[in-house]
Amino acid sequence: MSRRKPSKIDWSHGPVQCVAQGCTTMLRPNNQRAEGQWADTVQHKGHGMCFKHWQADIAEEKLSERLRTRSGSPEMRIRGSAAAVFWPLPAEGTWLGREKRDLESWARTELERLSYRVMGRAVFTVHHGRTPFISAILRVRDIPLHRFSRATRTAVAAA
Repeated sequence: MSRRKPSKIDWSHGPVQCVAQGCTTMLRPNNQRAEGQWADTVQHKGHGMCFKHWQADIAEEKLSERLRTRSGSPEMRIRGSAAAVFWPLPAEGTWLGREKRDLESWARTELERLSYRVMGRAVFTVHHGRTPFISAILRVRDIPLHRFSRATRTAVAAA
C-alpha cells in the first residue's frame, strides 16, 4: 500500500469504497453514525482508507523509514580493512547455521566481485527483536591490479 495524495472525499453521494487494493469496505465520514444511508459502513480513518488498511499503511511507512535498505536482501559496508554485512532473517524463524553459511558465501562472492580478498573467517552476531538479522564482520584486503588476469585488467581499463 502506498499513501495517496490527500484529497477531499465527496460524501454527498453517500458511502465511498476504501481505496486499498482489493478492499470492498464502504466508508462513512467520522462525524456520522451508522444509521440511515450510512448503515453497514465503517468510519473513514484517513487517506480514503478504512482503519485496518490505514493502520497497515502507517506501519509500512514507519518500517520503510527505519529500514529503508532492508527489503529481504543483504547490505554490505566496507571501511578500511573490514566489511560489515547485515543479513535480514525471516520473521517465521529459520535455521541459523544455514543462514550464516549462506551469508558468508554471499559476502565472499560479492567481495571477490568488488576486488577484495577475505582474510580468515567471518565473525557473526545474531540480533533478535522485532526485525531480526545477522551481522557479520569480515577482514578484507584489496587485490592489487597486477594480480588480475589480462582479460580482467583489460575490462577494468575499458570501464
